[in-house]
Amino acid sequence: MTLPPLNFTPREAAAVAVALSRSDHVLFTRDARRALQKIVAAMPERALEEARATAEKVRLLVQPAPDPDAEIAETIWRAVRDNQVLRICYIDVGGVETDREVEPQHVIVGPNGSYLTAWCHLRRDDRVFRMDRIKHAERTPSSPRPHGVAPEPMVDGLQTKLPASALRPEDLLPNTDIGLSRGSETVGAARRPGG
Repeated sequence: MTLPPLNFTPREAAAVAVALSRSDHVLFTRDARRALQKIVAAMPERALEEARATAEKVRLLVQPAPDPDAEIAETIWRAVRDNQVLRICYIDVGGVETDREVEPQHVIVGPNGSYLTAWCHLRRDDRVFRMDRIKHAERTPSSPRPHGVAPEPMVDGLQTKLPASALRPEDLLPNTDIGLSRGSETVGAARRPGG
């Protein structure tokens, strides 16, 4: 009740719009659209016009990539989130179809498509599966094997970026001018020199 309203500057709103436009993945499209609608609805008309004018000057280069089936992608996502074993029907690059049980680790969204990293029971190793090649996916009642932290995935030689870090800006920018600090000495508004 004591927090001021959440206001975005026109540049901040444009930056969010650009960031959300970069990842038009089937798993997050609807949620990204809703988030942007909430930002737009809360902005004063003049600031919204400036944000739209700023965003109008930006172009994104995108590489068309095959989308996985939305229902299969959602099943995969829930298994990753809930740490459940999946039974999948997978068609490899050579067109060979196999049924596998896998223990999902991560969903990877990249420029060449989206992937599932998982421990594969058939190959007894960590594997990367292109999600558009998964023709069927169902969660099983099996428990995943006990294991340590999954290795950070590498796909097509590309580095991974962790979106979770964007949800912890206080770790990136301690004591910023927007009051994001976890230290007990600065709970509330950020302390500024002289006031």
